Amino acid sequence: MSSAPELRAVALKAFMSGKFEDASLLYQEAVAVDPSDGESLRGLAMTLGRLGRTDEAVEWARKLVAALPSDALAHTTLSMMLQRQGKIPEAEAAQAQARTLGWKDQLKGKP
Repeated sequence: MSSAPELRAVALKAFMSGKFEDASLLYQEAVAVDPSDGESLRGLAMTLGRLGRTDEAVEWARKLVAALPSDALAHTTLSMMLQRQGKIPEAEAAQAQARTLGWKDQLKGKP
């Protein structure tokens, strides 16, 4: 069995090559190995979004936010997927949360 980081690396290569179906399967496998792996959750949401599977992308983006509630990029990912769904008020709320978290990180001196 491969580790989540190993699967994620192969999934990213597939994504970058435009092989989105392959990437989605690999990201799903990575998430099965480690359900809390934020990078795999983010990759899966983004890949499903590229495939036009927006409802699934939003579902995975919500799981990403649940796994990493203090991560600004998680909220940005959710916002992007909600925009694709046409849920603009929800997307704006998720983006506002991302901005707030980003400001907090800046105040703490995080890059």
